[in-house]
Amino acid sequence: MVSARVIVVSLALAWSAGAQGADGTTVRLTSLEWAPYTGRDLPDQGLSSRVVRAALAATGYGLQIDFLPWRRAYALGLDGSQGHDGVFPVYDGTLRRGCLVSDAIGVSPLGFAERRSDPIAWTTLEDLKGLRIGVVAGYVNSAGFDAMAAAGELSTVPVDRDLLNLRRLARGRLDAAVIDALVFDFLTVATPDLRAALRMDEHLLEEKTLHVCFRPTADGRGEALRQALNVGLARLPPPPP
Repeated sequence: MVSARVIVVSLALAWSAGAQGADGTTVRLTSLEWAPYTGRDLPDQGLSSRVVRAALAATGYGLQIDFLPWRRAYALGLDGSQGHDGVFPVYDGTLRRGCLVSDAIGVSPLGFAERRSDPIAWTTLEDLKGLRIGVVAGYVNSAGFDAMAAAGELSTVPVDRDLLNLRRLARGRLDAAVIDALVFDFLTVATPDLRAALRMDEHLLEEKTLHVCFRPTADGRGEALRQALNVGLARLPPPPP
């Protein structure tokens, strides 16, 4: 888990060169408030935004990001009704048909927040049965976890944001909450009471790669943008060892 955090932060910092888009076509993407990866008021609009902007700049494109609630961001990014070219960041392997997936722009260590005073103990998903687990509505977790939740084998409680899950967990209304480890760090650093009460479970649910999902278009723009981003990603310097 620690290594995954280092990878994500190193990628964003090492790839910040050229982050301002060059003259040329502006790529319009939707995203969500998901600090530290993406956010309107974050430095460079977040770690993932910094990587995408730098990679596009390397091939002559600028970037405009419209921040929206996740479900609306996903819908508008792909329906083309307002001229968007796609949506990010999205997990690979969990995308709907018709999404043109870029190469990886980062890594997301997904796991469980738990109370320090009452940690969970699990090795397989079967061990989670009987626990009250907070999730964010509309977010994809792991395929196995989501399948068991949909079948009613796991007791999940959906809310609209990670911070609410953490507050419910700290108050004893949940036994665990699914959350990205970097998101957990960001939120709990800003809320010392939660930092004191909660921690990340050492066993990750899954380590996922993050991507841009481009909208397929009849004129080939979506595919061209995916290829441009991939070329730009390959041109960026690797993270330090």
